[in-house]
Amino acid sequence: MQMKSNVFQRQGLILILLSMVGLMLTACGGGGGGDSGTASTPTGTPGTTVATGPGGTNATGQTGYSLYVQEGAVTQSGSTISSVMNSVLDYASFGTTATTPYNASSSSFYYNDMVSDAAGNLWAAQDSISSGTSTAIVKFPGAKTNPATLTPTSVITLPANVLVSSMVFDNSGNLWVDQDNTNDTGASIVEYTAASSFASTSTTITYSTAGGVSGCSHANLAVPPSGTTYAGNLYAYEAFNSAGQCGKKMVGYNASGADVGISAAMVTTNWYSNQNPLAVDPTGNIWVASASVACSGCTSVTATLKEYSSDTINGALLQTINIPGNPSGLGGENGAAPVFDYKGNLWFTTSTGNICNSGTTNSIYELPVGTTTPVLAYASSGSCNPFFGVAVTPVL
Repeated sequence: MQMKSNVFQRQGLILILLSMVGLMLTACGGGGGGDSGTASTPTGTPGTTVATGPGGTNATGQTGYSLYVQEGAVTQSGSTISSVMNSVLDYASFGTTATTPYNASSSSFYYNDMVSDAAGNLWAAQDSISSGTSTAIVKFPGAKTNPATLTPTSVITLPANVLVSSMVFDNSGNLWVDQDNTNDTGASIVEYTAASSFASTSTTITYSTAGGVSGCSHANLAVPPSGTTYAGNLYAYEAFNSAGQCGKKMVGYNASGADVGISAAMVTTNWYSNQNPLAVDPTGNIWVASASVACSGCTSVTATLKEYSSDTINGALLQTINIPGNPSGLGGENGAAPVFDYKGNLWFTTSTGNICNSGTTNSIYELPVGTTTPVLAYASSGSCNPFFGVAVTPVL
C-alpha cells in the first residue's frame, strides 16, 4: 500500500493507510509536509504507550473498569507500508501502567475501530493493508476479566469492496456497522443480530449515493444508553453530497431502521471533514468530535468537541470545547469513537499529522466530567504509532 498524499482517496481498491487511520486533513488539499519520501521505521516499541499527563486522575472509584487502547506500529519504507504491529493495551482501573494482552505483527492486515459489548468483549474491524478494504469483524473474548492474553476470533465475514467506518452495539446487543463502498458509490448501515450469533443481518439502511465525491459515503454511529429518553434509537452522523462537496447531517433511526428525523442543528454543508466520531453521555446528550480542516476553497474547521441536548430532532448546541493541538486526525477509519467511563469522563484519541511524519504526535485525552478543558492522559511511543481506538469495559 502506498502513502500517496495526505488526502482521503479511494481509487481502484487502493486506500492510503493514512486515511485508514484517520490522519488525513482534507479533500481540498493542504496539510503539513513530512518525510514520506524517506525510509521510516517505528520510533517506539509497540505496546509501550506512556502516561504523560494525569491519566488515571479520575480513576478513584473505577476499580473493576478498564480503558483498552488499540495502538499500531507502522513499518514503512519510502512511501510503502510493509507491516503493522497490532497492539491492544489494558489500563486496568484507568491506571498509568498497561499490560499488553495482544501484540502481533501482520504484513496483510491491521485492526481498526475497536468497540466493546455488554459482556465485556472487544470487537474490531480487520482491514487489509493491500486492498484498503475491511474483510472481517473480529472479537477479543473476555476482556472484562483483564486476561493476560487476548485471542481474536473472526465472527463476521464482510462483503467484498466495503470499508468499515464505525461500529456500535445497541442496547439489545445487536451490532450496527457502517459499510462504505470503496468506490464512493454509496454506503449502508447494516445490523448484525445477536440472536443469530451475528451470522445474519436484520436491517440495512442505505443512506448515501455519493456520486463519486471522494470520502462522501460514510457515517459515524452512536447509541444512547439504556434508561435515557431515546435509548431505542440509533444516531448516524452521515456524509452526503452537497454541491460537489461533502456535508454532514445527524439522522435518528429507530430499532427497525426507520428515519425518525434530522437534527436541524446538526446539518453542515459545503465543507469537508471525514473526522466526526460520536459519543452519547450517561444523560443521553450527544457529543460530536471534529478534526480540524484547513484548505483553499472550503470552510476551515477548528478541532472541537460539541455537546448537543438529547432530542434527536430539535437538539440544541449546549457547548463547544476546543481540542488541544487542533488535531487533523481523531483515530480510526473516520474518527475513533470517544467513550465515557463509569464516572462520566470522556476519553478520545487525536493525531496532529501524517503517519511517520516528523513531529506527528498521537495522544489520548480525557475530558473530566464537569470541566471544559481536555487533559493529556497518554501518548504513543512515536509518530509511527497511531491509535486506532479506545474502549471501556464493562460498558456503561
